[in-house]
Order: sequence, then structure tokens, then C-alpha cells
Amino acid sequence: MSDKPLIIVIDDDVLTTEMISDGLEDQYRIVGFSNPLQGLAQIASLQPALILLDINMPQMDGYEVCRRLKEDFETSDIPVVFLSGLTALEDRVAAYDAGGEDFTSKPLNLAVVASRIDAIFRRRREKAALASQASFATATAMTAMSNAAELGLVVEFSRRAMACVDLQQLGRTLLDTVQGFGVTGAVALASGGERLALSQEGEVSEMERGVLQLIADCGRVVAMGKRVAFNYEGITLLIRDLPIEEDDRAGRLRDHFAVLAELVSERLKILALQQRVYHRESQLRSLLQTIREGIHSLDAQRNEDRMAASTFLETSLGRVERDLVHLGLTESQEEQLVSTLRETSYKVLDLYRGDPRAVEALKQALAALPDL
Repeated sequence: MSDKPLIIVIDDDVLTTEMISDGLEDQYRIVGFSNPLQGLAQIASLQPALILLDINMPQMDGYEVCRRLKEDFETSDIPVVFLSGLTALEDRVAAYDAGGEDFTSKPLNLAVVASRIDAIFRRRREKAALASQASFATATAMTAMSNAAELGLVVEFSRRAMACVDLQQLGRTLLDTVQGFGVTGAVALASGGERLALSQEGEVSEMERGVLQLIADCGRVVAMGKRVAFNYEGITLLIRDLPIEEDDRAGRLRDHFAVLAELVSERLKILALQQRVYHRESQLRSLLQTIREGIHSLDAQRNEDRMAASTFLETSLGRVERDLVHLGLTESQEEQLVSTLRETSYKVLDLYRGDPRAVEALKQALAALPDL
């Protein structure tokens, strides 16, 4: 018997099943059913690793097939990926509500189908690993907290959120707090040009990512049965399993999650502001460095000019003194002329002594600035 994972395809289009079988046979065993009732009857005994399920079929639609699978203890844990040309929000939500793990559109792209299947199996492994950790026991214990304890979680989150420095840290802190309320969820965050989607299992499925995007503009609170989403600027928080059968607790949790989402929105604004401040500070630091270099360059150039002028004047005076003998001047006239020329050269050199006022003012201003 093959060690390859078994995947069952239920689709009344036989060509679709054959295409999937040809494309995935190297990695998986593929068994197809064109009649959904026959497939439903065989799944419990075959126990596939995953089911690829069409939606529009004559005997029974895919939503009903999925619901029956999820109601049966023996098949409830088998992941279902819907295959359909339907792409509207209500179709994806219906697939989501029926218990689907993912959703891929027809016409099928086998590379996309394979990547979705790989992602599901990876998330399943990660979820199984997380289930074995002690944190799940802590989360279960937290579900019994009273309203005061629930408020304590909100207060604790507000404190921890202020220490978060990026979207990843903020999103993970939020989902840890959501888990503390005994429910599961996913979140999409956006700040500036950065976007991030997370779930408590780590990676967000493509279907859940699409749902988060679609419901982001559907109002402040979007209720979809036991699923409820909260939209604030920069954040969409999706709660998957609100305990709607417990009216009082469900009402409290809605209020708490709205507060959490609003706190995250405000923190995102602060992070964006801090990023802008950091950018401006970097620009200012660069400008100050340019000014310092300019002043040092000006100083060096002035020193070079002074040395060049001094050398030129001394050389010129020497030539004048040598040439005076040819002018027929008296000794006193020569001395007077040389004295006048030297006095003039000293005055010229004095122009280079000390800093100009503007340069000196710039130096003092830079010295007074705090060290960035």
C-alpha cells in the first residue's frame, strides 16, 4: 500500500478530477467521486488526509457535503478545500461557515492547488505541535475567568501594547490576549506601506486572508454567526468562535474585542508617527553632518588661501626689493616704498586671520545643538 497521503476529489466534472490526479499523483494518492452521495458514504472508511470539494453539483451541493462531514465525529477533522468558480464574499463566507479549510477558484491552477494543500498540512502540523504545549492549558483555564478577570486582560494588553515596536509584535500580543479569552482569531494590520496578516496558528490561510480583505470595508462590526469581525483604522480583527450560545459572555466579549481593536488602531498611529519622527531625525542628522563638513572645508580652504597669499606676497616683495636698484631711487625712497608694500601685505594677510562672523556664528550654533 502506498505511503502517499490520500486525497479525495468530489466533483461532478470528471475532467477536473483527472487533471488533479495527473498533476498531483507524484505526491498524493487521488481517489475521485463524481457523485457526492457516493463520496460521502466512503470518506469515513477511507479516512483521507484532505478533501477537494466542488460546490455546484446536482445531487447535493458542496456546502451540504461539508456540513455533514463536520457533523460526523469520524470525518469532522478532515480538512476540506472548496473548488469553485464562485468568488463573491457571500460564497466564501458560506464555504467558511460550512467548515471549509480553504477555497480555490476555477479554472484551477494546479501549482496554486498544490501550494494550498502544502500550506494546510503545514498549519495542521503546527497546530498539533501547539496543542501539546502547556500554553493551551493556560488558555483553557482563562476561559473560566469572571468579567473582572476579562477586564484585567484588556488592561494588561494596553500595557503590553505600548511596548510593541512593530506590526509583528503588536499582532502577536493581540492574538495572545484573544486566546486568553478562550477563543481563536486572526488579524490583519496595516501601517504606512506595511501590511501583515496573522492567526493564532501562525500562517493565515489564503481563504482567511481573502475574508479579512473583503470584510475590512464592511462596517465597524461584521457579524457572521459565531464569527465576528471588528474594523478600525489599520486593523481588522476576526474572531472565529464567539460563544453566541452564552448571551451574557458573548456580549461582554464583543465589547472587550472592540476595545482591543481600538487600542491597536491607536498604537498603530503612534508607531506610524514614531517612524516619521525617526525619518525626520535621520534627515536632520544628515543635514547637520553636511553643514559640519562644509564649515570644516571652508576653514581648511581659508587656511590654504592664507598660506598661498602669504607665500605670494613674500615672493613679490622679494622681487620688488631686487628690482628697486634699477629704478634709480634714493635709499630713503626705497625704504619708504618697501615699508609701504610690507604694511599693505600685512593688512592683506590680516584679512585671513580669525574666523568671519558668519562662520563663527555657525560654529557656535552647531556646538549648542544636542548630540543626536
